[in-house]
Amino acid sequence: MANDRAPAAGTAIRADFYRKVADKDVAQVKALWSKLVFTGKATPPKEYAGNAEVKKAAAADPKAIGYIDKSAVDDTVKVILTPPYIPAPSPAAPASTHRRRTTE
Repeated sequence: MANDRAPAAGTAIRADFYRKVADKDVAQVKALWSKLVFTGKATPPKEYAGNAEVKKAAAADPKAIGYIDKSAVDDTVKVILTPPYIPAPSPAAPASTHRRRTTE
């Protein structure tokens, strides 16, 4: 139960969701929401620390939607989308280099 409430667990699920569904990392999504909030065009969705909190909030509001880890799915939730598995980019991968071809 302690792991389900840990902010790190919610952060990892959120990062995975952004990467799989929006092809963005957490910083890119935060920047987008900052721009939308600053211009008055949107209000960001509520964030919850873990699967149990998301399920509780969704159960309390019939119009709510959320995302949880696949291992937390049970008969209290209705799955509407399971994103495909996309491996996380390797942090050790070298940055791409661009070389210009020259003729002498």
